Amino acid sequence: MLGWLTAWFSLGESLWLDELHTTWCVSGSFGEVQSRAAIGNQLPLYFWWQWGISQTFGTSEAVWRATSLVSWLGLVTVAGVVIWRWSRAIRCPELMLVLCLALVDRNQIFYATEARPYASMALAILAAWCALAGWLSPDKSSSSRSYGRAWLWWCAWLGLNALAFWLQPTAVLSWAAQFVYLIGRWINRVCISARDPSGSGHDASSNQTLATIAGAGVLLLVMWPARYVLEPVWTSRAAWSAFAADTSPINLVRQLPLIACVGPILVARVASWIWSRDGSAVEGHSNQPDPSNTSTSSQASQFRPCIPRLGVGWMWMCAWGIPLALVFLSTSTGLAALVHPRYLFACAMPLVVWSACSLADCTARPNVRVALVIAMFILLTIQQGTLNAWIHVRLPVAMRGEDWRGAIALISRKTATTHAQIEQLSPHSPIVWCASNLIEGAKSQPLESGSGLMASYLSLPLRTIYYLPSQTQIVPLLNDPRSWSKAMDAWETASAGSDRKLWLVVRSGAQAFARRLTLSGLQPVKVHDFGGVQVMELR
Repeated sequence: MLGWLTAWFSLGESLWLDELHTTWCVSGSFGEVQSRAAIGNQLPLYFWWQWGISQTFGTSEAVWRATSLVSWLGLVTVAGVVIWRWSRAIRCPELMLVLCLALVDRNQIFYATEARPYASMALAILAAWCALAGWLSPDKSSSSRSYGRAWLWWCAWLGLNALAFWLQPTAVLSWAAQFVYLIGRWINRVCISARDPSGSGHDASSNQTLATIAGAGVLLLVMWPARYVLEPVWTSRAAWSAFAADTSPINLVRQLPLIACVGPILVARVASWIWSRDGSAVEGHSNQPDPSNTSTSSQASQFRPCIPRLGVGWMWMCAWGIPLALVFLSTSTGLAALVHPRYLFACAMPLVVWSACSLADCTARPNVRVALVIAMFILLTIQQGTLNAWIHVRLPVAMRGEDWRGAIALISRKTATTHAQIEQLSPHSPIVWCASNLIEGAKSQPLESGSGLMASYLSLPLRTIYYLPSQTQIVPLLNDPRSWSKAMDAWETASAGSDRKLWLVVRSGAQAFARRLTLSGLQPVKVHDFGGVQVMELR
């Protein structure tokens, strides 16, 4: 209930910079969406969809975030169906409690209500894993119907992976995890066949191997057209290192809060192993069904493990563990800075499914499983620091902290009398200088003018859903505050007239803004603090 309340209250928050980039991408014509998305290092598929949504339902915070919220609800539903069928097959209904962890996780609430493609990508990735499980499910029947079913699952697997990539390119982390799983499964089958050459299923294994190779080729072809957008991003990837967190193990735990699930499970597994060595073997689940099986049958006997020797949780462990390891390795080796919650968000729900699978292996006692879930919940809330927020009913828990709506409302209100006297753009119209702190604004050379696509991009927070009056001149500033005075002098603001309103809007915290003002040489006057946005009227 707390999770749903938090999601509901988050819908009305002011959009923050990344969400405002979404609104900027779709604020022009349909033909402009692709170029605007490319300048922000994004592929256009999600923004084409958002353009259609905005044309149909208008522009508001709830409309922009509706796609992510619906995708997140679908994400929870798919994970819930997988856990429910698994728990029903082995008669462990208490495993459904693990799903509650996703409803109170701060990152889940944040990305479930963010006007960005991460929730949609996570849904496509989870569905792709389920389609992969459906394709690999063993079927002893050799009828054409069974081959047709496998073909449909294979096509769905490729289609969902392609969709995930075109929603957000970091879906390639999940691609890598799936192929690692497939290679491990192939090696396991080879080992089993070596021990039992007369075993059945050799033809099916050969067909799946060929289909895996073909699938890799198809996905490479799907990714190829995106090289025009991704190549400059990859070339300038070092610029993103400032936004990546460090790669220490403690920080990785912070970046993926649902990793708190792992601790109690590992403790339970060690305790189960010690208990079994003492001679009191835990009631096993050697014939447990595969939780990845998405068939509609309610009979436990129809759930067959995809990897009999490796355990039923192997697939779901690959789904979250391998992307996490790849993110750590890419950042620690300097290949690409990816340690950030947005790039790990898609790992969280497979981790929840893996946790449910692992709880069934840890112990056969329902009360112990419930106690482990409660332990996970306590660790999660302590780790996130959200326990006090929920106790004091402070909603939303996951706040974005950039009140662009309030900042622009203040400027509009303060300049209302000036606009009432101006019928067209004139030298006496207000000027708003905007330092949005986008990565592309880190260059040293000054902007030649306040017009053009790049200028619009660098000042996008003032050109999207939160519009200033049309007479206002919006001029972008580079990130380096030492260039601000020179840029302002170039516009000859000193001779603009005494009735001209001059404003400085900076994406920054209050303390950092004070330091930047010192570097800029501007005289500080009354500063209006809007969280991560600072507004100051210039003399």
